[in-house]
Amino acid sequence: MNVLSTQRVNRAALPQLRNRGMGSWFWVSSSSCAGERPPYLAPYFAAKAGMDALAVVYARELTRWGIETSIIVPGAFTAEPITLPMLDRQRIQLAQRNTR
Repeated sequence: MNVLSTQRVNRAALPQLRNRGMGSWFWVSSSSCAGERPPYLAPYFAAKAGMDALAVVYARELTRWGIETSIIVPGAFTAEPITLPMLDRQRIQLAQRNTR
């Protein structure tokens, strides 16, 4: 789905950028495609790897129309992810501190 949906967005938006003769195209990837992978996420990582390959090829092809391409690869998070229950706990703790 990652690769197919990305391609559909590309096909819809790129004609406008080509007509302008300039623009910027951004891809958001995953650092997990290049490093160690947790188990049971093979379909996700395969889709991200496919999207990375698509981004590299598009980068080569789009330069002739003056469209710059950037692939953004965020790093891994080492801290606990922010979740709604975590935010609720923090909000409760702040409220308790403010009432003292």
